[in-house]
This record gives sequence, C-alpha cells and structure tokens, in this order.
Amino acid sequence: MASVAVPASQALVLDTGTLSIVGTGQLNLKDNDLIVRTGSLATITGYITTGLYNGPGGYWDGPGINSSVAAANGLRTAIGVVSNSDTGYGMWPVMQVPDGFGGFLYPPAPDAHTLSLGTEILAKYTYFGDADLNGYTDDGVDYQQYLLGLGSGGALTGWIYGDFDYSGLVDDGQDYQQYLLGLNQSPALVSQGAGLSSVSQVPEPSSIGMILIGTLGFLSRRTRKSLH
Repeated sequence: MASVAVPASQALVLDTGTLSIVGTGQLNLKDNDLIVRTGSLATITGYITTGLYNGPGGYWDGPGINSSVAAANGLRTAIGVVSNSDTGYGMWPVMQVPDGFGGFLYPPAPDAHTLSLGTEILAKYTYFGDADLNGYTDDGVDYQQYLLGLGSGGALTGWIYGDFDYSGLVDDGQDYQQYLLGLNQSPALVSQGAGLSSVSQVPEPSSIGMILIGTLGFLSRRTRKSLH
C-alpha cells in the first residue's frame, strides 16, 4: 500500500492539477489544505468519505483522503470539501493576513501570501459545520447553508449544504449535531506558512503525490457507520 502524509501545523496548501487515489492508497492531509485544479467534487468527496469511515481505528484513518490530526481530535474537526464554483473565492490564503482588528482577513487581501482561484475543488482541515471553509463555524452563512440543504428535499447536498457526516443527505440529526459541535470553536483554522515557499506545487500525475496506489479498489467496498 502506498501512502503520502504532508507535514502538520497548518504549513501547506497542496496545490495540484489532478488527484487520483487507487485501492487502499492514502493522502494524510493532517491540518492542511488541498486545491485540485481540475478535479471532480464527487470524486474528492468519495475519497474523503472513505478516509473518514473505512479505517481500522475509528474515524479519519481510512483509504482515500484522511487526517491523523482530525483522528486525534475527537470528531471536533474534519476535512471539508467544496467546489469553488459554489463558493466563488477569488484567492486562497497561504498564510494568515491580519485584518488590523485582532483577527484575520478571509477571503484574504491579494498579496504574496495567496493563490488565485477559479472553479477548483477545495478541501480543508477545519471544524465540523464550516460549510464555506472559511476556517470557523458560525450561526450566519454556515447555518444558512445547512438550512438550504435541509429544506431542499435532497436536491442540495454535499458539505457546502450541510452534509457534514458525508452520508449523502442533509438531516436534522447527525448533521445538525456536527454543526453544533463546531459552532464558534476557535481559533479560526486558516492556512498559514512562511509565504509562497509554503505552497506545495505537486508534479504531474505520474508522481506518488498524485497517484496513490493500493492493493484493492475501495469505492465498491465502502462501509457506513454513524458519527457519534
């Protein structure tokens, strides 16, 4: 089985053109961010779902995209994923930019510490309930996104519409409990580093950082257990 683990301590934004994980391969994102420039939201969501549920030790240690930091954090944090076609961010922070009032700009001001965005897939280590991936869970935008998903009759789903347990549906049970768990946690989990040198520009798909190969295809073997 092949696996890749990126450094911890919110040091990296993993910025790649494509990402393919085969079999029991793993990408341990730890407490970092991931930008997939030409990826499929459904595919990356599938990787995260198996990373959350299909591991031997509980949660966030399965094949696909997982997080040893989230695994050690008692289901307080997660890997969230959205399409930037929905969020519409023009840039992504490589490091925190002070706002002058004791907080940080988000989305950040354009400078040497940001990456330009278009319609990429964005995955981020953050709190449960952080629908818009801005690094914290609030009772404004995040709650409104959850309500949109809840009231859509299944038409709107995914992390951005409140499917925080990756069940494929937005409900007023587990998803709401995960939202409450993350509500107003602090500090904001925004990527930080030493500048553009902290951005990991991943090579093309022939490298191990792009294609993670295991021994068996896992998408057909997906198991489900509830978060609790």
